[in-house]
Amino acid sequence: MLLRFLLLSGQEPVDTLEAFRVRHGQTLDWRHNMLVQICQRPQVVCRREVPMIYSTPIQAPGGGVLGKLEILEGVEPADAVLGFALLHDIDREGRAIMLNAVCEAPRVECTRRNALMHSKGVTGDRGVQIGTLEIYDDVEPVDQVYKFVKDHKLPIFAMEQLLNVVCSAIGDTQCSRKVPLVYSQRIVVRDETGESRQLGVLRIPLGEEPADVVHNFGLHYGLAKLFRQNLVSTVCGDKYVTCKRSKPIVFTSPVEVENGTTVGVLAIREDEELADAVRRFSRQVNITRDLQISLFRALCGTREGILCTRGQALLRSIPVGGNNGQVLGNVDVFEGQEPADVVYQFAEKHNLAPEDREVLLDSLCNSSIPTSEQAEDEEGEKEPLTCSRYAPVVFQAPVAAQNGSSLGILEVLDNEEPADAVARFGNKHELNPEEKKNIVTGVCQASGLECTRDVGILYEAVYTLPDGQRERLPFYDGQDSTDVIYEYGLMRNLTLRQRQKFLIEVCNEPRKRPNCTRAEPMLINIPVWESASSKLGDVQILEGQEPVDVVYAFMEKHDLFQTAPLNTTLLEIVCNNTRVECNRMQPRRTLFSVQATYAGLSHTLEYVRPESDWICETELHGGKRCIHYVEILAKKFCARHMYDWAGCEMRILDALRQQLEYYEVRMWKAKDMYAKLGLVKTASREQIDAAYNTLVKRFNNETEPYKYEKLKEAYRVLSDPEEKYYYDLPCVKLFGCLIAIFSYYSSIERSHESDRNHTYPTDPIQKCLEITRHIEEGPRTMSDAAAHELSTSKLLVGISSGVSLLGALVMIAHYMAFPESRRCGRRLLFCLHLADTGAACAWLLVFYLPNEEQDEEVSEFQTSRICTTQGYSLIFFQLASCFWTGCFAFHLFQLLTQRCKAPELYENRYHLVAWGIPVATVAHLYMQSWSGTDLVGESGRPWCWIRSWSDNQWSEQAFYVQLVIFYVPMILTFLHNLVTYVMLLYLMTDNVSTNMETRIHYRLLLYSWAFFLPNVWIVFAFAYQAVTLNHELSSSILYCISFFTPFQGAMNAVAYGMNHKFKKRIVRSCCGRF
Repeated sequence: MLLRFLLLSGQEPVDTLEAFRVRHGQTLDWRHNMLVQICQRPQVVCRREVPMIYSTPIQAPGGGVLGKLEILEGVEPADAVLGFALLHDIDREGRAIMLNAVCEAPRVECTRRNALMHSKGVTGDRGVQIGTLEIYDDVEPVDQVYKFVKDHKLPIFAMEQLLNVVCSAIGDTQCSRKVPLVYSQRIVVRDETGESRQLGVLRIPLGEEPADVVHNFGLHYGLAKLFRQNLVSTVCGDKYVTCKRSKPIVFTSPVEVENGTTVGVLAIREDEELADAVRRFSRQVNITRDLQISLFRALCGTREGILCTRGQALLRSIPVGGNNGQVLGNVDVFEGQEPADVVYQFAEKHNLAPEDREVLLDSLCNSSIPTSEQAEDEEGEKEPLTCSRYAPVVFQAPVAAQNGSSLGILEVLDNEEPADAVARFGNKHELNPEEKKNIVTGVCQASGLECTRDVGILYEAVYTLPDGQRERLPFYDGQDSTDVIYEYGLMRNLTLRQRQKFLIEVCNEPRKRPNCTRAEPMLINIPVWESASSKLGDVQILEGQEPVDVVYAFMEKHDLFQTAPLNTTLLEIVCNNTRVECNRMQPRRTLFSVQATYAGLSHTLEYVRPESDWICETELHGGKRCIHYVEILAKKFCARHMYDWAGCEMRILDALRQQLEYYEVRMWKAKDMYAKLGLVKTASREQIDAAYNTLVKRFNNETEPYKYEKLKEAYRVLSDPEEKYYYDLPCVKLFGCLIAIFSYYSSIERSHESDRNHTYPTDPIQKCLEITRHIEEGPRTMSDAAAHELSTSKLLVGISSGVSLLGALVMIAHYMAFPESRRCGRRLLFCLHLADTGAACAWLLVFYLPNEEQDEEVSEFQTSRICTTQGYSLIFFQLASCFWTGCFAFHLFQLLTQRCKAPELYENRYHLVAWGIPVATVAHLYMQSWSGTDLVGESGRPWCWIRSWSDNQWSEQAFYVQLVIFYVPMILTFLHNLVTYVMLLYLMTDNVSTNMETRIHYRLLLYSWAFFLPNVWIVFAFAYQAVTLNHELSSSILYCISFFTPFQGAMNAVAYGMNHKFKKRIVRSCCGRF
């Protein structure tokens, strides 16, 4: 049968073919073949290959046509409608109406009702693909973004970032909400007849508590309490919902104290006792007990729905079951009760076994405290119980100290040995063994309790041997757990791993009873006595230490190298002990130690200088593979102590490298000649030569001249037998002896020419003794004079800086108390007083600086942190105070002569200058210190500042550093202020009255003197110290500096702050109060 196909002008061939195919039942392949033949004809124009199955014009709401909606074959109608809607800004409701109309049309098949609006891959910070975010048109975009964030465990702030990207892509009109709904569901209930009844839609926005939303929803629709509770459980079970609590809040009220301040909001939950709510509120805002009682009395019985059946808060309630599965009852611990008493009463009532009783008590006292990531529901909000004891008290007595003051109450618990109670009490109050023993004797006599021993047991551990046998191991008072376990391990042939696991188990005992101060057991402890009654110290060797290194460190600390026969026999005594093994007899220097805490144990890793920093091995192909000793040490340490921690080597390696860098910096700054060569004091001449020849190649004069000079000086001293002898002499602990030795060598040549008949002692020690006798016979010692000068200087600094601090704080308080004084000029002076406050506090740090005795060991390696803090603080705040006076002078010039109507325009520039330059100065000094040049520290004066002395010599380089960094800016600022004030007086002479001119002249003169008087002394001292012969300050100049320079803040407070208006405001304020 032949069919006639007619294609008219203007028709799309594929649409006409599709209509013909449908009318005559042809296939899609037929349509395709016919379309190819037709489109090859020259007079036929084919614009597309897919037919249009739906087309209709869309009317605009205000009239007219928005456009034509066209749906091609194979296109999902929802996607076509969405594309049209996005093009013409049609909202979600309009899209739904259009889609319904399209889906009802013939030949249009709708397989889904939602359309994909947006799809984009989301990547992390390092380009890691997280997932693909897809946004469909039937759900609010923010809801889909929220679920994507929750599904991929992203931080909540990522939701806002993703939402901004999505809304910018699909158009802001498609995003009607910014807050997501974490739960949205229509609620269906069954009525009395059993038929389903649809309620409203339960919507829970992010940030609202689900329990409260469900409660309000239930009240609105009259739902029963049980149904609401089940609904809360269902909602909280949804993975996108976070519930902080399961009970809704039924009552809230703000709580105010007597002064009218609101301290918080008291919230009472459904079925919650008022006492529990008040207790929880008191924990949140930390209110007093009296206020808790007042809240309870004010709310109890006054409002319906507030439960008030008891007056004590319930802290914990645990159901306890019996052997037959039945519940014996609840252990209820109320506020003010001791958990141990409650548990013992419950156990006695229900005949619980002692083991069950202990388990129950441990579950109460050692319950884990929830972390911030856990849900803060009723379980998470449980207050951790404080268990001060684990058994009832059978005896108690007050204990007094030797001075008569009360130490506390000693409590002996049920079934406890009195010695154990005394040990626990004594360790808490740091009593010595003799005091503990006396208390045990008194308790045993007064209590009538059975006493079987006078040394307490802190803890008893049970160890299971490989054969299954269990043994009890007591840990007595005064013993370290690691030592006890080490001795037990020797007796039972335990391996290192077995001992370590046992130690970790003991030291992590929940009640923290054992004494665990270290992880390494002590092998031997040898006391060394200076005399029959004076103990020098203890030689303590721990497991893993080389005995010769410990002995050397002890001898170096106490200057025992030339104390025969101790210097030769101490090592023999140690090595003859069977508990230690001496692998070498040549000591090595211990550079530093690193503390590492693992599994609750503190491990000490000592870095002993190796024979070579690089350990090399020959490879098979003939080359060498070298590894730094730090890596080998870290690997050995981790393999021995932290074998099951994968990240141990990297962490320990980083710590060792960092400490090694710190040691290198401190070592080059210190005065230890042996340390610079990497040797010990017992090194021979050959070892000294070899060490110098090796190091001088690394630290040569061209690459590192500073280290080269230090190295060269160390070699010069140690290679000369005579100088080495005097260098190795132990320090004589008497002021003046070292000065005698120094002055002996420095003056021998001068005096020898001037007085040939005078005889000198040939031994510097003899010279020391002569000076000592002279000191003892003289009316006043050199040390007394130095101490008097130091104390007087500190006293003057304390007085002047204290007055300055008081004056600056008064001006700051005046600025804060009177808002009318906060104009631009006063804001500048407020910053000036802030700088003076900081400078006064920095001056007062002089009383916290360590003296020479305290800093004897520290000063050799590093400057005190307090000293460094004072130095940087003084530089910063003194410069800032100086610059703020200059800014204020410029402000006055602009205000009075230039008639500047907007002086606030310069305010930011003032801050940039007055704070910025001091910050840049301190940053420069700190960077110099970081690079190895310490410019801030001991300054040769009682306070710390920019160094002017180095290795007991005045430094010319430090002179220029001080000049450029501090004195030049200060002098330039003074000249700027002086010129500005002179110009002000000259320019205002013809414009003001004589009385006003006098007042301005007086005030500007006061400003100048307030700057000149405190600073003239340090400038004079700076110049005097540079030109005087020995570069030392006289005591009179030092006293002037000590008083006037810290007095800067007080003078600024008087000159700039205390004017007529200030006095008037203070008088008005005081009169208004009284």
